[in-house]
Amino acid sequence: MPDFFENFFHSVREDGSIVVTGLKSAVGVTELVIPEGVTEIAPRAFHGFNFDKVVFPESLRAIGDWAFFSCQSLRELRFPARLQSIGEHAFSLCKGVKELVLGDGVKTIGAYAFSDCFLLTKVFIPASVTVMKTRVFENCFNLSCVYCAHRERPEGWDESWRGAFESFEVCWGAKCIEAERDCYEETVVRTLDDFEYTVYADGSFEIYGLKNENTTTAIVPDGAVEVCLYRHKNLRKIVLPDSVFALGAHAFAGATKLKEVILPKRLLYIGEFAFHNCRALTDFTIPSTVRTVGGSAFTGCTALKELVCDSPYAFDFYGRWVDKEFTRVRYTREREALPTLENPVPVVDGGVGRCVDWEAERIKIPEGAKVLGAGSFKDCKKLQKITLPASLEKIAWNAFWNLGVSEFAVAAGNPVFCAKNGVLYTKDRKKIVSVPRECALLEIPECVEEIGAGAFAYWKGKTLVFPKTLKRVGRSAFYYSDLEKINLPQGVEVLDETAFYSYNIKEARLPATLVSVGFNAFTDSAKIFCKAESKPEGWHEHWNGENGKAYFNGTKK
Repeated sequence: MPDFFENFFHSVREDGSIVVTGLKSAVGVTELVIPEGVTEIAPRAFHGFNFDKVVFPESLRAIGDWAFFSCQSLRELRFPARLQSIGEHAFSLCKGVKELVLGDGVKTIGAYAFSDCFLLTKVFIPASVTVMKTRVFENCFNLSCVYCAHRERPEGWDESWRGAFESFEVCWGAKCIEAERDCYEETVVRTLDDFEYTVYADGSFEIYGLKNENTTTAIVPDGAVEVCLYRHKNLRKIVLPDSVFALGAHAFAGATKLKEVILPKRLLYIGEFAFHNCRALTDFTIPSTVRTVGGSAFTGCTALKELVCDSPYAFDFYGRWVDKEFTRVRYTREREALPTLENPVPVVDGGVGRCVDWEAERIKIPEGAKVLGAGSFKDCKKLQKITLPASLEKIAWNAFWNLGVSEFAVAAGNPVFCAKNGVLYTKDRKKIVSVPRECALLEIPECVEEIGAGAFAYWKGKTLVFPKTLKRVGRSAFYYSDLEKINLPQGVEVLDETAFYSYNIKEARLPATLVSVGFNAFTDSAKIFCKAESKPEGWHEHWNGENGKAYFNGTKK
C-alpha cells in the first residue's frame, strides 16, 4: 500500500476497492487530501475534525452517513465527477461552507446531508440527482437560491427536501450558479382590498396575506389586530398601525429582503418564527409593551448582530429567540412581572403571556384577562383542561397550537366564546375556534359557517363530516391533522393558506363554489378532484404545492 495511506484507517474489499474509515492523527492537518484509489468514505470517518479544506480523489464513489458531520472549520468543498452518493447528515453543521457545486455523477443525496450549514448561500444540483431525501438543507439560514438542472421536482425527491421552513428560491432549469440580481420595481399597498384578511365580530380584522406577491412596501390599514405575511419574499418594508397587538407565528418568516419594520405602539406579542430567515434585517428593538416573544422568532436573521429588548416582561428563558452564532440579545431594562410555576399564566394590562408550566394538567386563566397571545399554551401537551374567563375577548389563532388539552370550558357570562362538548366556539357557534387533539368529533354541527385558523391542527381524527352551512376554512385549520379524506359541500367559498396542509390527506373533493384557495392549502401528495371546469382566478398558483396535480371536472391539470 502506498505511503500516503499511512495516516488513514482503511480497509480493502475483495474487489480491490478501498474504504477510508478514519484518520490516525489530525495534528497540524488543515487540508485533508484523501488518496487517489479510495472509492468510499465510511460513516463517521471524519466526524468533528477541524479541516479548512478537503480534497477528494477522482476515484471516490460514495460518502457515508455523518462522514464529515460538524467539521465546523470546513470552508471549501469540491466534489469529484464520479461521486454517486452522499449519505445522510454527511456535511451537517459544516458551518463555514458558503457555496456548493455537485458533480454530474451524483445520483443520491441523503436526509439532512447539508443541514445547519449556516453560511451556505448558493447551491447547484445537476440533472443526475434523481433521489433527494428529506430536509437536505434544513436550517441553512443564509441560503438564497438553489439552482437545479431539472425543470421540475423529480419523483424521487422528497416533498420536504428543502427543509421545514426554508424560504430560499429554487431556480429550475439552471445550467450553473447564476449572479444574484436585486432589480425591482417599487410596489406599495395600503388599502384593505390589497390584503387577505378575516373580519371579527367587533369589526377588527386579521391580516394573513398579500394579494400581490410583488409587493415591496406594505402599509397595513388601521383596524388590524394581528398580522401574518408569511413567505412574501419581495417585501422590503412593513408599516403596522397602532391597532395591531400581535404578530402571529411565522408573521414575516421567509421575507428574505425585509429591511425595515415600523412597529405599533401597543404590540403585545411576537409569535414563534415571526422573523425567521429575514436575512436583510440589520436592527430590531423589542418594544417595552411586548409580553411574549416566541421561540426562534429571530433565527436565521444572519445580518442581525444585536437584538435589543426594551421590554421588562419578555425574556428568552430557553435561549431560543436567536442563533447565537449571528445574534446576541441585549436587555435594556431589569426584568419584572415574570411568570412563575406558582403563577404560570401572566396577565399584564389584560394580555396573557406565555404559560411557563408545561407540566400543568389544569389551568384557569385569571378573570380580567382580555387577550390570549400568540403561542400562549403552545406545546403544553399534558394540559387536560383550560377554563377561559368571562372577560376574555380575543384569542390569537395559534394560542393553543399543538396542545394536549381534552376539554375547553368558558366561564358563564362571556359574551364572545362558548364551549360545547369540550369544543371551543364563538358565542353564536358560527365559528369553531379550537378542537382538542383527541376529540372524537365526527360531524361538525350544521350551524358552523367557519372553521378558524389552526382549529383542528394536529387533530387525531381520521374522518369528519362537514356541514352544509360551511363557507370558510381558516389558515392551517387542519395543519398536520390525521384526516385522510375530505369531501367539502357546495357552499364553501374560501380555503385559506395551508388550510389542509397535511401529508396524511390522500384524497379531497372540492365544490364548484370555491372562489379562493390560498398558498399550500393542500400538499402535493393529495389526489384532488374539483367540480369546477378549471382553476379559478382566485386560487393561488401553488394552492396544492409546487408540483401538485388536480382533476377539474374529470380532467387532470
